[in-house]
Amino acid sequence: MTTYVIPKEQMSLFTFDTPSMPKLNVSRCETRTISYETVHTLIDAWHYTHRTPGTVHVALGLYVDQVLAGAITYTPFKFNNIRAAVCGNTYKYAVRELSRLFIYDWCGRNTESWFIAQSFRHLRTLHPHIRILVSYADSGQNHQGYIYQATNWLYTGMSQAQSRQYVLPNGETRFRQARQFRSGARKDDDPLMSWDKIQNAYPGIRKAPGTRKHRYVYFLGSKSQRKTLRKSLRWPVLPYPKSKSTERRPDGP
Repeated sequence: MTTYVIPKEQMSLFTFDTPSMPKLNVSRCETRTISYETVHTLIDAWHYTHRTPGTVHVALGLYVDQVLAGAITYTPFKFNNIRAAVCGNTYKYAVRELSRLFIYDWCGRNTESWFIAQSFRHLRTLHPHIRILVSYADSGQNHQGYIYQATNWLYTGMSQAQSRQYVLPNGETRFRQARQFRSGARKDDDPLMSWDKIQNAYPGIRKAPGTRKHRYVYFLGSKSQRKTLRKSLRWPVLPYPKSKSTERRPDGP
């Protein structure tokens, strides 16, 4: 049985003595590179997907008063055709996905926007080859992507629907892909569970059609580089979607 050793930087995840920052105070904040184990523990426990991407190129933690308060991850798209779909083959290796963003509710207004901006600075400095960012807001969670709108991403419409999601009896769509069902707890080397075993483990679970996601794009680099990438963008740039939403907005919890 695998033993998971909790790094020292993760210990703040398990304490009830957390800070309070009702309004962003950048003098109390710091952005650091964090380990995969740290982001895995945080995202699996608190992000609505409860799943960390298998491959993470960049993982950053937001620390408030030396306490881990959130995380952001950038990951590569697995298939070349997806990378090329954004700005063509010329720029396909410059594409990354902002795949996870989580900040605890005790962090106040504007914290998400500041943290995203700090991640851009990190990418420009340490990963200058990354020029094109893509991120999604899940309409199935009634998300519109207000944080991306607040940080000036380009809205490019809706993605194709996911092929399938798994709905628990209480209506929760926590499990979204078959590979999340394994015989052990969060062990990536465990064998996949058959549908019969999944039904036995989660009585009343059902398969349902997937949901579409709002898709956003952001360009890094100099002004001329961003202009060139904008001209190469293969998706249409559309007005921001607006509707009632349960997601946390950038101007408040």
